[in-house]
Amino acid sequence: MGLHNYSKYIKSINVILLIILQFTIFYSCYGQQNNVNFDTALKNYKENPNPDERIYTCFALADYYMDIERLDSSQYWLNNIYALKKIEPVSLFNYLCITRQSEIYYYDNLPNLGLQSAWKSKKIAEELKDSILIGDACNFVGLFYIMKDSFPQAIQHLRRALQHSKIPPIESKYINVTKPLHILGNIAEAYEKNNQLDSAQKYSFLSLREAEKIKRHRGCAVAWQSIGKIYFKKNKLDSAVYAFNQSIIICDSHKILDVKLLNYSGLAKVSIKLGKEELARKYLKNGFDYIEEQGVINILFTKEFIKEAINIYKNTNQIKLLNVAYSKMYITDSMSSSYNSIQLEQIVTNNSTAENKILKYEISTANHGKQRITLLFTSLALALLLVILAIIYSRYRLKQKLKIAQLQNRISSDLHDNLGATLSSVKIYSELAQKTGVQQFDQTDKILNKIKLLSHNAIEEINTLVWAIKPNEENTLDFESKIKNIGGDLLGAKDIECNYALDLDVLNNINSIEIKKNILNIIKESFNNIAKYSHASHVSITLHQENSKIKLEIIDNGVGFDLKNISNGNGLKNIKMRAEQLHGTSAIQSAPDQGCTITVEIPVKDS
Repeated sequence: MGLHNYSKYIKSINVILLIILQFTIFYSCYGQQNNVNFDTALKNYKENPNPDERIYTCFALADYYMDIERLDSSQYWLNNIYALKKIEPVSLFNYLCITRQSEIYYYDNLPNLGLQSAWKSKKIAEELKDSILIGDACNFVGLFYIMKDSFPQAIQHLRRALQHSKIPPIESKYINVTKPLHILGNIAEAYEKNNQLDSAQKYSFLSLREAEKIKRHRGCAVAWQSIGKIYFKKNKLDSAVYAFNQSIIICDSHKILDVKLLNYSGLAKVSIKLGKEELARKYLKNGFDYIEEQGVINILFTKEFIKEAINIYKNTNQIKLLNVAYSKMYITDSMSSSYNSIQLEQIVTNNSTAENKILKYEISTANHGKQRITLLFTSLALALLLVILAIIYSRYRLKQKLKIAQLQNRISSDLHDNLGATLSSVKIYSELAQKTGVQQFDQTDKILNKIKLLSHNAIEEINTLVWAIKPNEENTLDFESKIKNIGGDLLGAKDIECNYALDLDVLNNINSIEIKKNILNIIKESFNNIAKYSHASHVSITLHQENSKIKLEIIDNGVGFDLKNISNGNGLKNIKMRAEQLHGTSAIQSAPDQGCTITVEIPVKDS
């Protein structure tokens, strides 16, 4: 036989095995169900006009097919739910559909798809703020983390599920949601697989107690089987035997076929550990006979049983029995792989269809409300714009009022400090001149000259203040001309030549009253000192912007002075004080016969 024909032959065998498997599953499991209930559900779906009641029927049929491992048929009934009614994304119906999808992924051993689906259902449950659904969703998340061997994450989510779970009876709308006994059993499994055996034992007994309380026989059988596994790992073999036998008693009484199979493998492992190989082979034979008698009971449990049998036969060197076990595993694998491949393809396709329906519904809902949302958004935007404009205008008015108040305060302060002091001096000198009289003409003349000088300074101070207050465009005299006039008045009288290097762009951009006034006063103070004390013949003044600062520099070629012996009356301290008022700095460099350099730097941001 050629390789190609051999391949076709193998494929034909697999197809035949698949048909046999499907028939066996349907016959063995369907025969154990209540046919009247199934027929009634199907009739109700076809004849009931109420879409919500038909949806609940779809869930019942989906659960029925899931129980007999017909996952493709289960997926079919889930998709019918989306065909019956537009399901809102955040709704109980959509949550129940997604959790059923998660369950299908669980039985098909697809942990990554399952975890993704479980997270989606958890998000819906949290948006619905439904405690029972949150607990149910967290249980599924925990289950898939167990499948991925991420036990700490599994335990964390299962513990949260336990906090939200509710002991039956539960409202009928919560179809087959997770109950405390299931969550406790899953926590026990996570601890057992993580080798935290004391915690696993504790939660297995808690699960058993819950199952007994609500008379869930399958829950009791599973709990005892789990306790047997834990006792086996803890090397408490007599207790393990007792637990496995308790589970078998319940399985026999209530026809729980698949769990009984796991108990046979558990008892066989205990027998090997006790050195009773013959007894172990007897338990395994009972299991294989049970499979032959009942048909395929549960694919996952059947494979787990055969896997344990292979390990035992291999360790006890039972070659003939080992080969038989391998052949049974091959047949089971071949049938389940072919079956699962067909189911998986159909499940993924059908699930994509369901997802597309949800997406179309979301798009339809979004388009339906688009105009209303647009109108609402536009109204809100306009309202927000009006509020912003009102705030801006209010802040602008407040800022203008603050500016005016600050200006009034500065003018008041300047008039009080400078003009007030000057007028007080004029008054004192006037009274002194009056007392001196004409008899002391020379002395009176000096006093009058002093009064004249003080009056001139007062007028200049007022002129400078008025000039600084006016905006640049309203001043008949620009900044450059004002500086040159001061130089002409103070330096020209002493025949001191002055060279001006002033950046007009910088000068014209200075709008701050404080800066304009203080720069003029610094220049005036410097020129006055030079005229009085320096004996200079030449002065240069530069003003420009350097990085983020306005830099003013005044240099003379006079006699200079020793910085250590600066006189308090020479006005240099006033220069430093005015620079600090503008948040700037000042520096003076001088030495005897070396002239003097005054440098002032003012931040641009304050201009």
